[in-house]
Amino acid sequence: MEERNLKQIFVGPKYDKFEKKVFSIPAFFFGEIYFAYRKMLVHSIIVMFILEIINAAAMQIQNFGLAILAILCIRTAIGLFFPLWYRRFYNNKINNILSNNIDKSEQEKINLAQKSGGTSIKYLILFLIISSVFSSWINGIDMFGSQKNVNNNVNMSVFDNNSNQESKTGALNNDGNAKKIENAKITGYVNFGNTTTLYIGDNNEQYDSIVGNSQLLSHIENYDEVSVTIYYTEQNNKKTVVKYELYDTETNEKIENVENEDDLRERLGYYIQGSHEEILTFVEKDGIPGFGSDGEKSYTYHDYKFENENGKELEFRYKIYDNTEDKSDVLEQNKKYKIKFDVEKGTFGDYENVITDIEEV
Repeated sequence: MEERNLKQIFVGPKYDKFEKKVFSIPAFFFGEIYFAYRKMLVHSIIVMFILEIINAAAMQIQNFGLAILAILCIRTAIGLFFPLWYRRFYNNKINNILSNNIDKSEQEKINLAQKSGGTSIKYLILFLIISSVFSSWINGIDMFGSQKNVNNNVNMSVFDNNSNQESKTGALNNDGNAKKIENAKITGYVNFGNTTTLYIGDNNEQYDSIVGNSQLLSHIENYDEVSVTIYYTEQNNKKTVVKYELYDTETNEKIENVENEDDLRERLGYYIQGSHEEILTFVEKDGIPGFGSDGEKSYTYHDYKFENENGKELEFRYKIYDNTEDKSDVLEQNKKYKIKFDVEKGTFGDYENVITDIEEV
């Protein structure tokens, strides 16, 4: 049995690609998870450890940009080095099979290569368990309740803006109550493993969060109509968010029953991602045209304001491509129109209402 044939059996159908590959896209995006999937469990644990250490170091100096840059750099390095590591991995495995099983038949060697190589969901699950335990440990939370303050949590009193008292479980600070930050400015958000880290205020002060849907807070800065009140505890110079509340800045009413950004947008009278058809009142047109492109198609556009049935003014963009009819000429102020539009979410979390059709009512 030729060594090359055993390598092909070990790697699988993509052997020839791995022999020539210089960058691995799956390794870049999935990192340690992809290593485990390829049965490189030791490598996956080492990569996980490096990523956790880099993230922890960046978080310690409270620099959100540095954390993102560090993770991007290390993931790019993983994408570049994975093909080399994987070739070395399967070369060593095949050499061991050949040198340690000289007396075995070709079929037995093939069976060993098949068993040792390929991909494995079992390895992936095992790694995820190891990763979960490691993340809990590195964040000072022992799964059996013996680390730090998990078993030292006691009942504390938290007061909302209406001086109503409710019970919440969490670690106490020195005065026995959670501290409150009204109109908290969320400047950054990192979700890494089981850890959620928020950056609050002009100084980007770091807060860990134990609130289940903390990711919603990363979108608050996009909505001027919303303010957030943060409740946190402090122990050993570590600040932990235990609760937050959202308020409508115009009415000062608490915004409740909001679990995600779609819930928030609907609560504020905005549209969520997808296609919509509404009867809207035309308000005004931005007189300055713009230019853009979608891939190879270029277009000109104007921005418009329409008012919905609830009296909320919303901005829309109408794109005119080559050889398409411009229906905006029919628009007259204070008249109602049937507007078909798509709500699109940009790379940086911004939303755009893009008109697809205009009909007179």
